[in-house]
Amino acid sequence: MTIPPGLPKPPAPRTAFVTSLGWTGLIGGALSALTGVMEWFAARPFAEQGFIDIVLKLKQYAVLSWVGAIPTLIFSWGVLHRREWGRKGMLVLIAVAVLAHLALLPTLRQAFAGAGELAPGSLLEAVLNTAKWTTYGALAVATAVMLWLGRKLATSPVKDEFC
Repeated sequence: MTIPPGLPKPPAPRTAFVTSLGWTGLIGGALSALTGVMEWFAARPFAEQGFIDIVLKLKQYAVLSWVGAIPTLIFSWGVLHRREWGRKGMLVLIAVAVLAHLALLPTLRQAFAGAGELAPGSLLEAVLNTAKWTTYGALAVATAVMLWLGRKLATSPVKDEFC
């Protein structure tokens, strides 16, 4: 069926992918915001005892949680309501997440190297190696999922759902 000229194109059917992505982002953003609130208030007992360095770290983590949560909530809402700005914003968030994953690699390498030389074949060495490769594996899987989400969000059938 062809659409006569001048009439708007009917919206594409709503896919479960876009709906799931929107709800997952909203739930994740809300949990991240809640985590930030909890970190902020967790600093209070340390402040009363004079542990300023711990207070500052907890408040930094709280602010970082909110910095990630606010755009996630906004863009997830846009995705859920099939707004083009929500889709584009989510693509930017995904790109930032992938770059953050890559930037984390040197920090992880340094953290695992900080354990020093361990006796070959010891239980501690086995535990550290397991933790190291599990961490690298989880980061690789998370990065692959982010890349897949970004690619899927950029496909024509998904783009057609947004106005």
